[in-house]
Amino acid sequence: MVKIVELTTPTCSVCKMIAPMVEKTIAELPSDKVSYFNVNALEGQGKLLADKHGVRSVPVFFFLNDANEVTYRHDGAITPAIIRDKVNAMLG
Repeated sequence: MVKIVELTTPTCSVCKMIAPMVEKTIAELPSDKVSYFNVNALEGQGKLLADKHGVRSVPVFFFLNDANEVTYRHDGAITPAIIRDKVNAMLG
């Protein structure tokens, strides 16, 4: 299972701009092997994750393996190709 966590904020214009593309790309991946979480970096678990990893700007994407270890971090806007490539590499 690959977990993708996107840290965002309510006012992030880049996050809003790429959201439809990210959601479409995630929807095309096998739902039994990939899960996606969009998390507010300013509160709760999102803030804890942002603080732990030194996040200073959003969006940031974390790709986690079965052991919940971050295997890839992508800062800034992401492309469908990067999402697919990282997921495929993690799934083998």
